Amino acid sequence: MKLVTARQMQAIDRAAADECGLPTLILMENAGRAVAVAVRRHAPQARTVAILAGAGNNGGDGFVAARHLSQHLAVTVFLAAPREKLKGDAALNFQALQAFPVVIREVREDNLTRELEALGRSDLLVDALFGTGLCGPLSRFYINLIAGAQATAIPILAVDIPSGLGADSGTPLGASFRATWTVTMGLPKMGMWAPSAAAFVGEIEVAEIGFPPDLLAEDSLPGHLIGPDLLQWILTPRSSQAHKGSSGTVLVLAGSLPYRGAANLAGIAALRIGAGLSRLGLPRSLCLLNLDKPDELVQWPLPEEDSPALAPAALEMALEEAAEANAVVLGPGLGQDPRTAAFVFAFLRRNRTATVLDADGLNIVASNPAILLETPAPLVLTPHPGEMGRLLAVSTQAIQEDRIGCCLEAAGRYGCVAVLKGFRTVVGDPTGRFYINPTGGPAMATAGMGDILAGAIGGLLAQGATPLDAALLGVYAHGLAGDLAAAEIGKRGILPSDLLPRLPKAMEMG
Repeated sequence: MKLVTARQMQAIDRAAADECGLPTLILMENAGRAVAVAVRRHAPQARTVAILAGAGNNGGDGFVAARHLSQHLAVTVFLAAPREKLKGDAALNFQALQAFPVVIREVREDNLTRELEALGRSDLLVDALFGTGLCGPLSRFYINLIAGAQATAIPILAVDIPSGLGADSGTPLGASFRATWTVTMGLPKMGMWAPSAAAFVGEIEVAEIGFPPDLLAEDSLPGHLIGPDLLQWILTPRSSQAHKGSSGTVLVLAGSLPYRGAANLAGIAALRIGAGLSRLGLPRSLCLLNLDKPDELVQWPLPEEDSPALAPAALEMALEEAAEANAVVLGPGLGQDPRTAAFVFAFLRRNRTATVLDADGLNIVASNPAILLETPAPLVLTPHPGEMGRLLAVSTQAIQEDRIGCCLEAAGRYGCVAVLKGFRTVVGDPTGRFYINPTGGPAMATAGMGDILAGAIGGLLAQGATPLDAALLGVYAHGLAGDLAAAEIGKRGILPSDLLPRLPKAMEMG
């Protein structure tokens, strides 16, 4: 499903009317009806509904919803703008409302306390105050209105986007409702899926209100929300005659003396996501220390120098093994020994097998990221914000302030697929397309989760997925496995290994 900015959504509105002849009054009718249906579904016990409406089209959607709801419930519209400011479709629907059993109250600065008390006696609040067109900071009146309505503690259903939340940024413009549910029209808005928006949007649903499908799938819209509709064509069903050789081989070049578990987690994740064989390329002495590894993993002892770390001595054998594999995972727990760095640079210059570059592989490359342009292998980079900051030579804060822009910059600059990890993981490709992942959450804030993701993406590459498709399905299934673990075990204390048995189920659900 596409993600849009406020300006892109406005362009779709105009195109629907000007190019397709679809009256905007019909779109508003469909939007308001969708809100009314959502109210009845989400709050079946509600008997009284307050609709807080502004003067724009968002308020117009609220007027339509009030008309439909008045046939079943006691409805009060709290109009938070002078009547004379109502124009166009909103004014027409406000006029039509006069013929229905709806109480209309006007909210002003001089009666704000009284009106908030009346609003608070309702069972549910429909927020139809502002839509996606809000771009500047709110006035003191609206800040007080939102804060006072929120303080009533009644459930809130937001129309299109919680009022006060930036449609593109996902941050409050002075104040924002914290909705229980948000019913957004046509397509989800980009800001609703920003990490900062999670506390405000509640449960999101997208209402189909009659936009022509071609407008919603326009190629000029680069943003996407990762979901089953996007993922269903990535992997074909496994043949009844499948065997380990036909399911793909992953070579994991990872681990060091303190972090040998990282290699094990990545290797098992590749198998759990469906790869047929997972080989660990480890320094010879580290293999001897890793005898408690999962039995399903094959260890491949590599020559070492004077310590259990990957070094140039292992290069030729590692390249031979990579040539026999279908995918490589390079970096989890690798360490940053100078000899390991020399190995990584030499390997990248010669390796031709699709590779996931993660963790210390990225930290090593950050000292000379131009190497990424020299490697002949297709690459998927999987940095967390700190690692991305090192790749782009900016602060972690700068990365977090523009996650989409920084992810796309890395993808474009280095000609590869970039996965910026964290809540609402972003995937970007060199063409400028980006994708936001809705799965996963704070329960996954545990060391080692990135090793699982790297292995999962590697396992999908090994099965024939393109780098972009492997990244999309990998981050979605990884996050969904975390959600399943959190639901079954609890929202604190889940381990990376808890995701492993849930990856196959996540793949089925995806």
